[in-house]
Amino acid sequence: MLIRLGIIVVAWVAIISGIIGALAGALGVLAGTLLDVQAPISNSLNMESVSGIALVVIGLAFAIAGVAQIIFGVGLWQLRGWAWTLGVALQTMTLLGALGGLFTGAFTIQSAISILVSGAILAYLLTPRVRKLFARRRNAQVAA
Repeated sequence: MLIRLGIIVVAWVAIISGIIGALAGALGVLAGTLLDVQAPISNSLNMESVSGIALVVIGLAFAIAGVAQIIFGVGLWQLRGWAWTLGVALQTMTLLGALGGLFTGAFTIQSAISILVSGAILAYLLTPRVRKLFARRRNAQVAA
């Protein structure tokens, strides 16, 4: 029962953070597109155009990561075997990205929150009881 409650909490955290990430990514794509459209037309790349393209790429990355978090949360909620693997991969990437900010000077309060939340989710997913539960689910899905 306690494992199920933990899974529900992690699923909701993933879904909510995925929605926030997807919306932030969509806003980044929109802002980058507007910046690129407003850039003066010339034969060479200018700063506004390059900034707009970079913002679109970063926004797309955030949007894709957000959608992946939502998929992970829904899969976790439904106790799908693949959700554990997706969750471990996503939380590891998020944790490494936030830790990378320590070395690049881009460390912010959001990075600290990401480290705490992703680290806690990853630690929970890697507990023996949770791993065993999802391993049984994966094996049952493969056998079916």
